[in-house]
Amino acid sequence: MVMVDRGWFRPAEGAAYVGVSVKTFYTWLDHGLKWSRVGGCRLIKRENLDAYIEGFENRADVDQIVDDVLEEMML
Repeated sequence: MVMVDRGWFRPAEGAAYVGVSVKTFYTWLDHGLKWSRVGGCRLIKRENLDAYIEGFENRADVDQIVDDVLEEMML
């Protein structure tokens, strides 16, 4: 499948763009990644996908804080 830089992805193209499996990508669609249906095809705007991925950045900070607190409790 050839990706065309048009600002929109089909699910398989979006999965390849961010480096996840198509199954994971469909899970993201079910959990809030914005998409549009054109004819019988789901299309995802590049900027929506980028924003969805950026939403995961804060989780790493929270995980690190939890790890630090648990480590202090063990001392």
